[in-house]
Amino acid sequence: MADDPMSHAPGQPSAPGTTSLPVEEPESELGARERKKRQTRLALHGAALDLVTARGLTAVTTDDIARAAGVSPRTFFNYFPTKEAALTGVAEVLVERIAELVADRPAEEPQWETCRLVAQTLCHVTTRDEEMWRRRAQLVANRPEVAPLLYGVERTLEVGVVDALVARAESAVTPGPPWQPRMQALAAVNAVRVASEVGDDPAEVHRVLTEILDRLERAHA
Repeated sequence: MADDPMSHAPGQPSAPGTTSLPVEEPESELGARERKKRQTRLALHGAALDLVTARGLTAVTTDDIARAAGVSPRTFFNYFPTKEAALTGVAEVLVERIAELVADRPAEEPQWETCRLVAQTLCHVTTRDEEMWRRRAQLVANRPEVAPLLYGVERTLEVGVVDALVARAESAVTPGPPWQPRMQALAAVNAVRVASEVGDDPAEVHRVLTEILDRLERAHA
């Protein structure tokens, strides 16, 4: 599920648990208005998670979510178009940020290094808030009926990220075999999915992802 990706700052990936990956500005660098917007967005997302976990999706309205988050119904729609979007996050926004990250990478950077950075970034965005991560896990465990909705969001994210990585490779000065960029991109995205399914907590998810990427690197570097 897509987390709050509403900022962009250059840099290399940090160790698990830090907050300075390329699609995210540290809280201390945000202005008061942007900090408030981020807090409101996360409050709405958290309220949607808790309410749907407790009642089920059909029994929850956007007004319920707004009330639980302490904002007006009108304010809700400044952040999310539907209750489903509040529950999952807006994947298209994260895809846009990832596409910007990919486009900004140095032209001489090997394609697999860019794929690895994207995988690390996706993992960080979805696990940086451990409490929110656990609330999402509880939703999946308690409400299996939302699985198709979550799959649709994951698919949107996967397609957008893979397309961004493939587009970068196609513009390379010395492109490799035509199948290689898509294979590498899919491997990186699926590594995040597997690590998320196997890891019992965010630190474990990062550890598993690193292990998977290290093994894949020997095949793709």
